[in-house]
Amino acid sequence: MHQRASVERDRESIHAPLRGPTTPTYYNANSVGGSVSYELDLWGQIHNEVSAGEADAAASAADLENARLSLIAQLVDDYIQLRSLDRDSAILDETVRAYSHALSLTEQRHDAGIAPGQASTSRRRKPSSMPRVPRPRRPSLSAR
Repeated sequence: MHQRASVERDRESIHAPLRGPTTPTYYNANSVGGSVSYELDLWGQIHNEVSAGEADAAASAADLENARLSLIAQLVDDYIQLRSLDRDSAILDETVRAYSHALSLTEQRHDAGIAPGQASTSRRRKPSSMPRVPRPRRPSLSAR
């Protein structure tokens, strides 16, 4: 929609052709105009474009939610794996303490003459003859 208005004060020359004796020298020229245009949407193109825009916005929101849920699932998985490794580490630490305590008791029994010398030697050999179990490493959370 366009609108236009103008107000002018004009002067006509006294030497103008076809000027009558009663024609005023000065006169006002007022004009008002406007235009209105409208495009008929006979086949629903505008409606379809609006609907497509709304569908694109909904798809983008769903993609964002999907990414957020994927990150939360990854975080939960990493946390469970970390807690499992912490528990494995605690079990291994407790096993080492138990073997150390058993060795200490066997050495005390040997030193007191309660146990034969062979028991202490076999106890000392036991940890070294066992296969070495590597300590589990915590996964780097930034590696994924």
